[in-house]
Amino acid sequence: MADQLKINWSANKQMETHLQAIGVKFIVKKLRFPTDFDIPRSREMQTRFEALIDEVHAESLAVSISQTKLVERFVCFPAELGFKGNLIPDGIHRSRGLEILVEMGDLPSEFDCEVYYIDTQDKMLRELIARSCNTVGVKKGLRDDVVVKNAQHMLSTHNMSVSSLAVYFHIKESTLAGRLAVETQKKELSEEGLVDVAKLKISAIKEIAKIKGNKNLKFQTAHLIVQHNQAANGEVVKRIVNQVVQACTDSGEQAAKAALADWKTRLQIASDKRKPATNEGKCRKPRTKFWQYMHTFHNFLLEGNHGKECTTVEHLGFTDPHDVSEARDHWRELWKTMESIWSNYEKARAEKARAEKAKSSQPTAKRINQQKRRR
Repeated sequence: MADQLKINWSANKQMETHLQAIGVKFIVKKLRFPTDFDIPRSREMQTRFEALIDEVHAESLAVSISQTKLVERFVCFPAELGFKGNLIPDGIHRSRGLEILVEMGDLPSEFDCEVYYIDTQDKMLRELIARSCNTVGVKKGLRDDVVVKNAQHMLSTHNMSVSSLAVYFHIKESTLAGRLAVETQKKELSEEGLVDVAKLKISAIKEIAKIKGNKNLKFQTAHLIVQHNQAANGEVVKRIVNQVVQACTDSGEQAAKAALADWKTRLQIASDKRKPATNEGKCRKPRTKFWQYMHTFHNFLLEGNHGKECTTVEHLGFTDPHDVSEARDHWRELWKTMESIWSNYEKARAEKARAEKAKSSQPTAKRINQQKRRR
């Protein structure tokens, strides 16, 4: 039997700094792994939004540990009342990496480990600390998004104040409040699937939020900006929103819609100028054509009734019952075709998931050894 690894535990400076910054007391404590832990319950804490365990990541950590013989301390809570075994809110992939090495025989079945022990039984505080710790180490450009998702969860489930959340997530209160307001606007704009909010910049969403008391007007403005997102830059968005708000305040909704129609013409001209010259007969990509037709149809439904929304068959120009019946049949055929497309998409996803699951069922030791050889 090959010699087993002798690993050393190192300080996690980033985590220590974070815990000190948010005012959470901890001690460095020695425990026995895995005997002193409730590993299954640790992985059921649901304080992460992604999959609980990424086996590929855990295996990569196992390889790293076997080569460096170093493991960073992870955060630990005492066992919940009525249960045995301490919990690991942060470090589930490191713990899984250690388990893999035990399974392979590279580590003994039980050994000493070091943790940052946080002695509290307060359920809300434990969840808050766990979610806060899970934002540590996230790439700089992504951290604010992760913080906002966790803060939203704590707001909705525990009704915490933004100021308290800002402390625990180590972020400026004004920054967190601003991002939460943006997320609220994004949720509102994405209702009914009328606006592709993924194409809206945060600065644009903040501007659109200034349109208050008229949801339909807000949707139409957002849709216009999305439709011409290349021509509608930051300064243009401000001008559009200011003009819409002013027109609505001074003369009412119809004046605001007229302002939007004017901007639509101006933005279309600006967008056309940006388009590169193409061969007349050249076919556009299916995705581009799909969105073009969808937007055209959606705009027609919103404005086809002499600048107003179409809500009846008469607004669509149908007066003959035969026309209505034929249009309805065409719509059903279109719906049936799209349902078939979505069904095929879901089947393909399920097939891919089964293939990936079959691939991941390959013996762990074999995959680890393959990674070692590649490194």
